[in-house]
Amino acid sequence: MLSIIIPAKEPEPYLEQLVNDIDSTLSKDWAFEILIQREEGLTNAVLQGVKKANGNPIIVMDADGSHNPRHIPEMLKNYYFKEYDIVIGIKGEDNRGFYRRLITKLFALISKKALGLEIDDLSGFILVEKSLFKVVKPSTDFKFILPLLYLNKSARVCMVKIDFKDRVIGSSKADLRQALKIFRLIFYLKMKLY
Repeated sequence: MLSIIIPAKEPEPYLEQLVNDIDSTLSKDWAFEILIQREEGLTNAVLQGVKKANGNPIIVMDADGSHNPRHIPEMLKNYYFKEYDIVIGIKGEDNRGFYRRLITKLFALISKKALGLEIDDLSGFILVEKSLFKVVKPSTDFKFILPLLYLNKSARVCMVKIDFKDRVIGSSKADLRQALKIFRLIFYLKMKLY
C-alpha cells in the first residue's frame, strides 16, 4: 500500500479537489491512504505522517494545487520496476514568475554544490522508501529533502519531470528568511551538526 502525506494548514481551499484528483488517478490500480497533516512546520508534519503511515513507499505532496497527482503512477513505476529508493518530481513545465523560478534554481544549485547532491530541484513532491525518513529530525524548517538526501547518500535516486503550476491559493514560503534557514541547514549538514 502507498501512503500519501499532505501537509496542510487551515484553511486549504484546494485540499478537497486534490484528494478527489488523487482518488480518480489511483483508485483503479493502487491501494493507498491519504494522511492530511496539520502540525506546525513542514518537516514536523511530514514526520508525524510517516509515523502514522501504514504504507510503503511514502509520497509527500503540497496541498495547494502545485503538484499534479497524474504524475504519481510514473513515480511509482520508477520505485517498483526500476527499483529507485527516492523519486523526486522536478519542475518541467513551470508557469511561475521569473523571480520564483530563479530562487528555486539558486536553492537547488547551492544545495547541489555545497552538499554534492545530484538534484536539479528541491520540489516537495517526492516518493521515498519509508525507512529512509529515520535520518530526518523534527523541525519547523520546510526543506526536509536536504537531510533526507544528504544522509541517505547510498539511496538510489531518480528525477521525474512534472508539470508544476503556481499555487492555486496562498503565497510562497520562499523569502530571505527561508533562504537563511536553508543556508543554516546546509552548514549544519556539512559540519555534521545536524
